[in-house]
Amino acid sequence: MQTAILLAIMVVPLLVRERSTPTATRPHLRTVLRSLVEVFSIRSVFVMAMVMLAIHVALGVLTANAFALFTQELGWSPEAYTQLTGGWGLLAGLGGSIVGGLLADVLGRRRLVAIASIAMAAGWLVFALLSSQWMNGAFVYTLAMFETACTSIMVVGLFALCMDVAWPPVGASQFTAYMSLSNFSTTLGFLLTSELPASFDYRTCYFVAAGYQLVVTALLLWVDPTETRRTLPRPAGARIPAMGIVAVVVLASVLLTSTTYAVYRIVTR
Repeated sequence: MQTAILLAIMVVPLLVRERSTPTATRPHLRTVLRSLVEVFSIRSVFVMAMVMLAIHVALGVLTANAFALFTQELGWSPEAYTQLTGGWGLLAGLGGSIVGGLLADVLGRRRLVAIASIAMAAGWLVFALLSSQWMNGAFVYTLAMFETACTSIMVVGLFALCMDVAWPPVGASQFTAYMSLSNFSTTLGFLLTSELPASFDYRTCYFVAAGYQLVVTALLLWVDPTETRRTLPRPAGARIPAMGIVAVVVLASVLLTSTTYAVYRIVTR
């Protein structure tokens, strides 16, 4: 079923006729690389990359831990847990996405991401503080739906914020880099799942995740959505910023190292 849906989605852009632009020329690889170096020399662009790399780690850890918590510690059946995450959870996610899209222009992308992220961390704190209510179905369902809605709103805001700091000449490459960092952020959380419970109980994991989420959210203070378009393009003949070269090398190294580590962990298991 999922494969059929994905194939149907793939067909849609194939049926769309692109506007003919015979005067457009494809930029050389050297030009693209230089543009990426220039754009990542901007503070907001680089900090945004760090945000995308870090913001889903705690969520990845708790998502992976939740199955063991509910089915092993709290005695839920796998079917009941699936109904929580795949039933009402999908509706909460859809609703959060719609609300996020409506609020992004009203509140601003950065403010929306911060509010959703802080609200999600607050939900984790409440869940940890009221561990005596973990057997209360209404309590669990309410906070689970709240977390899913906050996640969807945050993701919508993040996508819009990434577009804000992107530079149109290399926007596709820059946005793809952000999405790669975001995907690995969740994967990194999954990989850390087996590490935290060995050091903390489930309740403490939620406390740690909430604190971590608040720290990552604070990075948004150094993201200015308008900085890219104010700074670029630079005057003709301007030198390539050294900071941009360092930033691109650091990001490439992080992705390479992280991917290698992920493959190693999967193979060794």
